[in-house]
Amino acid sequence: METISLLMILPYAGNKAKKGFIIGIAAAGLMFAISIFFTIGILGVYRSAHLTYPIYVIFREMQLSKFIQHVEAVLSINMLLLVFLKLSILFYCAVLGICQLFQIKNRTCIAYPTIWLISAYSLLFKNITENVEWVQNYLFPYYTLYGVILPAVLVGVNWIRAARERQTGEIMRG
Repeated sequence: METISLLMILPYAGNKAKKGFIIGIAAAGLMFAISIFFTIGILGVYRSAHLTYPIYVIFREMQLSKFIQHVEAVLSINMLLLVFLKLSILFYCAVLGICQLFQIKNRTCIAYPTIWLISAYSLLFKNITENVEWVQNYLFPYYTLYGVILPAVLVGVNWIRAARERQTGEIMRG
């Protein structure tokens, strides 16, 4: 879903950004696969499958030296900052996409209601267990609808519209 939302920035970027976007997706996939292999290799299949945050456990059990301890605290702070950065970029992309779609010039009239919706959604889950349960039961159909089906329908409608415009242009010329 993040990939779909980042596509809202591409019309504002040059042609070099499209190549960088594809390379970035490939690099992220490669790093994700490598981290999964390392996690399974270090913790084993059973532990890595049953832990909520296996990378946190890896860093907690690591001992670099007697001087450097509690590496998991540094990891937690970095993850918190990265999540904040990711959510900020995705919020910007969402507001930019809505403004593009409805041709709105003033972004603040979209940004404030979107912040209210996100704040209300953040209060939906009381703890991590409810969030994990929702991810296991409902996330795949949710992502399939908004990340695959809806963009495919929009691309299909765009192709049909372009084909009709070409046909009407040829009829008017001929």
